[in-house]
Amino acid sequence: MPTFLAHLLFIRLKQAGRAVWGVGALLLIAIPLALILLFVLWDGLAGLKAWQLTAIISLLFLSLHGQRKDLNFLQKCGQPVPIVLLVEYQLALLFLSIPVLLLSGHWPGIAMAHLAVACLAFVPVPQKSGDRRAIRLNWLPADNLEWKSGVRRHWRLLLPVYLAGLFLSFYIPGVLLSVAVILMISLGFYDELESRTLLERALQPHFLWKKWSRHYGLFCLLFAPQIMLYLIFHFQYWYFLAFVLAVAGVFLGCAIFYKYSAYLPARRRANNQTSMSIMFMSLIVPFLAPLSLIAFFVLHRKARQRLQYFFPDA
Repeated sequence: MPTFLAHLLFIRLKQAGRAVWGVGALLLIAIPLALILLFVLWDGLAGLKAWQLTAIISLLFLSLHGQRKDLNFLQKCGQPVPIVLLVEYQLALLFLSIPVLLLSGHWPGIAMAHLAVACLAFVPVPQKSGDRRAIRLNWLPADNLEWKSGVRRHWRLLLPVYLAGLFLSFYIPGVLLSVAVILMISLGFYDELESRTLLERALQPHFLWKKWSRHYGLFCLLFAPQIMLYLIFHFQYWYFLAFVLAVAGVFLGCAIFYKYSAYLPARRRANNQTSMSIMFMSLIVPFLAPLSLIAFFVLHRKARQRLQYFFPDA
């Protein structure tokens, strides 16, 4: 067991190294942003009460736990999966708990967080095949393939967040956080690339702009009930909602454009998680926030050039 865990840790470090290396020249921006984000995160967590710290860390690890796709691999290795997850989660949590403990000195909150995360390792993760058969999405437009596939995979996570936004709409952060969390999850919908045949049939004049407008319109339509409730209860703070929706439009566009800027006929995935995470981190620092808007137009240009290269007649 210890040998297997050491080998698994080595594999995780290699995966992280490949993800970081895939950023390329953006590392010059990513490393300072990551350091700033970590310091802001540590400082923010250090100022929370014990139950608040435990709740936030538990939700973070619960969202990650629900997206695990390697559990079948761990089972085939003949190892007790909950114990492996327990060790992985505790080691990952040390990157948060040690700095927070040094800043706050509040060890009961740290101990509660470690205990809660340890319990998450024993929570079963729903099987993907069952999810796909359990939910029908005929109400979604046929040309929104990314949303159909993504909602089928993550509806168990999306539904509670959406309902929480409705029930907490009388609080200002309720709707705003619901939109932000679902936005972060939905960016992963654009990681898979279409086949050449499917993409060739879908191409039309101004394909990228039309696709972005359709998907952003769908996003706003899905949140129409929450938007109306927010405006009813907090109309005087309408600019907070406008800002969040504007950010959602920019980031959805970046995800779509990045997907096609990375297109290759034989490639199956765009691997956009790292780049999207970097742009999200840019919102933490006010003077870096315009970078996401710049990326919106730069990625559109690269996506258009990539599609024109493979489909000259499009």
